[in-house]
Amino acid sequence: MAYEIPTLGRLEQVDLREVWPSEPYSFTPWLAQDANLQFLAEALGLPGLELVRTEHAVDSFSADIVARVLDTDHHVLIENQLERTDHIHLGQLLTYAPKFDAKVIVWVARQFTDAHRAALDWLNSITDDRYAFFGIEAGAVRIGDSVPAPQFRLVAQPNSWTRPDVPAAASGTAVSSPETQLTIEFWDLFHKAALATGAPTRKSDTPLKDKTYWAPIGAGTNAYIIAWRSHAKKPQVGVYLGLYGEKSPQVVEALTARREQLQTAYGAPLDWFSSDDAKIIDRLPITDPNDRTDWPRQLQWLVDRMKRMDEVFRGPVLDALAASTVNQEKDLEPLTSN
Repeated sequence: MAYEIPTLGRLEQVDLREVWPSEPYSFTPWLAQDANLQFLAEALGLPGLELVRTEHAVDSFSADIVARVLDTDHHVLIENQLERTDHIHLGQLLTYAPKFDAKVIVWVARQFTDAHRAALDWLNSITDDRYAFFGIEAGAVRIGDSVPAPQFRLVAQPNSWTRPDVPAAASGTAVSSPETQLTIEFWDLFHKAALATGAPTRKSDTPLKDKTYWAPIGAGTNAYIIAWRSHAKKPQVGVYLGLYGEKSPQVVEALTARREQLQTAYGAPLDWFSSDDAKIIDRLPITDPNDRTDWPRQLQWLVDRMKRMDEVFRGPVLDALAASTVNQEKDLEPLTSN
């Protein structure tokens, strides 16, 4: 039998500046999109990343991207360069990381020098198991006349990506303690109950070992309904609306203007807080988070409040985000002269 010989294209490198002319105005906004953060997460061996905000102010400077490891409270600092690494960006990484207590620090650049790769290796060797430093070389390729495709190549990472804090929450590869096993069991029961009742559910199906359960309000909104369980001196379970990112002040202002109406619709007392990350909170005191006999009550309360918060706040949050986008576009309209 004769076979036709296929015609194949050649993979060609594309200059980064052809794809992203500007680091702050094209590359950083591109990387901050949900799908592209997921692409980066896969290169790092993480289940996913959720955007907190871009160009986050740090004194008179700003961090390119601050994110979270999916379904955890672990902050991720991402600094970008479309050129070869330099000492300035290394200094920025070390300056910005304490501001956010970043557990994962990611340096993305066109090319890493041997010295800067060695610096990340050294930082991984001297820091304890709570922190991880990564170096990623960014590239772009195309075949023929196709649109460019991004590439991420991991060039620096911890020697063993099985650390007990961030990696355990991210990859699930570490040995779990009895308390961690109870947490996994609790959130698994909660997830199944939420699915059964139509309450909001999280995006990842990996075992959840953290204290919080994140459910997004719409794609790319930086707004979440979050359930949590606490082992503190005053144990409690709770639900809160978390608003993050650059538009959160406008959303908080819109919700606060309707506070009485929303409070009445919710039908239970809420605590309203507005700081860097705005939160609207409901909580239930409990005696022991690990008392399985009390779990049915806790789970029923959490699912009910999660669903109720979604029904009351989803529409107003999305409306406020849409209004802030329209206002922003109006501000960017060019001035015309008669």
